[in-house]
Amino acid sequence: MGQSQPPQSGPQRPVVRDLNAKAFQGVTIPLFLLLRANIEAGRGLIIEDCTFRDCIIEGPAVLLPVDSCNFDNCDFGYTSGDIRNLILRPEGSKITGAIPMTRCRFFDCRFFAMGFTGHDSFIQSLLQTTVKGAPS
Repeated sequence: MGQSQPPQSGPQRPVVRDLNAKAFQGVTIPLFLLLRANIEAGRGLIIEDCTFRDCIIEGPAVLLPVDSCNFDNCDFGYTSGDIRNLILRPEGSKITGAIPMTRCRFFDCRFFAMGFTGHDSFIQSLLQTTVKGAPS
């Protein structure tokens, strides 16, 4: 579910210190910095096999779930009352500028200043999200 009101000051999380970890809990993670650390470590342009629990995932960014990403009890962020405001549909066969993730799991996370894109099946499942919870 996304928030229908602008974000208020809620529970804060310390900013992540180890961007090379594969499991994160109770921290704020700027998604671009996680991607940059992934590239600098020689792991490439796709964030893989990470688990996030009770984290704040920060943008501004566009998240692209490529394969087997699960979202469980997540808050997708401020929607202005319409989850479609968070979705960017690809117009062609390739998506440029988004941060790809595969086999990542999100539990009880909040997304801030984040857009979402991906295959039609992911977008449809996100559009059907009307309560706090999420697509697989």
